[in-house]
Amino acid sequence: MKNFRPLDSRETKKILTQIEEHFGIKEKFTDYAMLMDPKDKVYLVSKSFIKISSERLKINNIGVYFGRYESNQLRLSIEGTQWIKPKKNVLILDEKQISDWMKGFDIDIDNAHQGILAIKHNKDFYGCGKAGNGRLFNFVSKNRRLSVVNE
Repeated sequence: MKNFRPLDSRETKKILTQIEEHFGIKEKFTDYAMLMDPKDKVYLVSKSFIKISSERLKINNIGVYFGRYESNQLRLSIEGTQWIKPKKNVLILDEKQISDWMKGFDIDIDNAHQGILAIKHNKDFYGCGKAGNGRLFNFVSKNRRLSVVNE
């Protein structure tokens, strides 16, 4: 597969262990394989897709973007948090905060929160942010942000 590398069982186990320890979810993904692109983005695909010879295929994107592996930590995408529904390291935002979050703004929070946090509002998850020094740093990509015309 062009630019995508299947993760071996050791790498997959490392990610699953991290999900369990950091987010409190024991997920197995028995029907899925994990792929990584050159930018350390992790994608989930059906295991049956891995069996297809894709050498002659020109693939730009594949599967569900699950998260990004950086600094030896997994930062889940919006879909990744919605998929696993974290139980630990979850920051619940109010209506104004989630609106600002989805517009791409960093959020002021108390200093008690540190590290990668899953973002939640009501019953929905909105990806992960990195908390530090009283700020929650936003990772919502520009093409996923809400744009507001009249506010």
